[in-house]
Amino acid sequence: MWKELSFIAAAGFLALSISGLAACSTTTTATAGEDSESTRVCVRERPTGSHVAVRVCRTRAQIAEERENARETIEEIGRIEATATPDT
Repeated sequence: MWKELSFIAAAGFLALSISGLAACSTTTTATAGEDSESTRVCVRERPTGSHVAVRVCRTRAQIAEERENARETIEEIGRIEATATPDT
């Protein structure tokens, strides 16, 4: 049981570290009318556990990939929790 719980906790921490950045503000570096996957978007984010915001720039494609990876991780955690058998 503890092995499963520690794995679930580690997977949860991974999901939070992937998607656990709190956005403070958003600025795009694209010109007006440009909305492609290569458009860079810059945001000020506070990493989890920090009060200091840092500026992070990513392309729209990178943002979409990070969201998809976080979604898949959370779904995997749900599947693991659903199949875990409690020790009785």
